[in-house]
Amino acid sequence: ENALTIAGGMDEGAESNQLNRPQGLLVDDENETVLIADTANHRIAAWRIGTNDVRMIIGGDGKGRRLTQLNRPTDIL
Repeated sequence: ENALTIAGGMDEGAESNQLNRPQGLLVDDENETVLIADTANHRIAAWRIGTNDVRMIIGGDGKGRRLTQLNRPTDIL
């Protein structure tokens, strides 16, 4: 009954307000943050609860093995 879209919802894509095949989700109560494994964009997105701020915390630099890249992340621990 009471739902809120926190990330995505703007069709599939690679912009900061879009996700592409998100799979993993972690809610960090201590930091009031939701982390999302954005698989097809090769990145981890973070959304701070109570804000409209979605940011990439790692990846988003294409698929690869460099320190700034991920290869289809599927989960977050």
